[in-house]
Amino acid sequence: MKRNNVTPRTLINAAIQESLPLLPEDKKAEKRYLSVFLESDNLFLLNEDTLAMLKAYAEKGNPHAQYALGRYHIIVQPEADSVEQAERMYTYAYEHGVADAGAAMMGPLKYGMFGKIDVTRAKDLLEETLEKGSRLAAMKQLSNLLYGFDGVEQNHGKALTIINELIEMDGEDDVVWMEWKANALFDIYGAETALPYYETAAKMGSLSAMYVLPYAVEKDEDGEPLDKKAYLEVLKRGMEMECYDCFYQYAMTLEDEEEVEQMLKKAVELGSPQAARFLGDYYRQVGDIEDAELREYYYQQAWLYYSAGARYASKECMERMYDMADEQVLLVPEERKNVIAIVGARRESQKLINAVVDAYKQGKLTEFAAEIEQYHLPKYDAEWMEEDDEDDEPDDDGSYDAYA
Repeated sequence: MKRNNVTPRTLINAAIQESLPLLPEDKKAEKRYLSVFLESDNLFLLNEDTLAMLKAYAEKGNPHAQYALGRYHIIVQPEADSVEQAERMYTYAYEHGVADAGAAMMGPLKYGMFGKIDVTRAKDLLEETLEKGSRLAAMKQLSNLLYGFDGVEQNHGKALTIINELIEMDGEDDVVWMEWKANALFDIYGAETALPYYETAAKMGSLSAMYVLPYAVEKDEDGEPLDKKAYLEVLKRGMEMECYDCFYQYAMTLEDEEEVEQMLKKAVELGSPQAARFLGDYYRQVGDIEDAELREYYYQQAWLYYSAGARYASKECMERMYDMADEQVLLVPEERKNVIAIVGARRESQKLINAVVDAYKQGKLTEFAAEIEQYHLPKYDAEWMEEDDEDDEPDDDGSYDAYA
């Protein structure tokens, strides 16, 4: 069976189940296995058999299985203590030779997911894991060079040189570097030059490359596709691949409210922070009614979807949760409200940075004093005004979704 004739879900689960028993002796199998976990969207496609296999190997101390489950927990967060499990599994896997596990800790350390912000350790891990040949670290290095993250000066030429070297080393059929070449070409030369590379990467099974293709359909001055049929065909193709943003965009073309809701729920299942925010906003709005019992139900639904978006690192959903808690439309403990504010501030929400600093000035959140003094107080902006919160900038992993 040719690669192009099967879905990403099939490829992903097959790669894990076939490669894991061969590790670490088989280096080709190891590369195939680790490649699955480079793209965060893939983690939402793991099936029950694969997860059971990973858990069985992890219980026996297999570091590659520990890393995989750590990545699954940090991205999907299926359990209340998923972040704690991820930290433990990442640490074990890195100490037992899985370089990508060290690279995977950079984001959680930067955003304080493991209890406190540790930017220094995150930067040290980038250098350590690059030296150890981590492809996940190479992706982080490229995102810094292309987008200027973490104080790194943008250098498109250097990024493209590194990408070409990686392609020469790993081969033209490496979907990861094919997509990163598209990212670099897009920033240097524009969409027309990059589009064939995104198309190739999508055909090879890249969900994040597929994410880009609907945006390449020519639009009019109002943002509407000039060829509606072609646009829908691209979205349907992405939906067959289980690209969450294609479900989200397709839902926006529908008129039947029930169809829209079902399509958006599917997008949320696949990791869409945009769909989670949309559904949260919908239930929050329809909840403004006099019927107390029904109002409570709608508000709970809004909280549920905002919480999903927050798990996917949407700072907009965190802001909305904070507002609901602050306005007391739901009974949310003060401690929970403060945690939402701190997490949102760590994600660089100006609204929640201000909320955290204002609370601190009132003598609250003293347990976070060191963090607030070092990271949030310098970013406080008393003149800030809330604006539209469209998420149109790439994250620091170079993708346009909300989780890194």
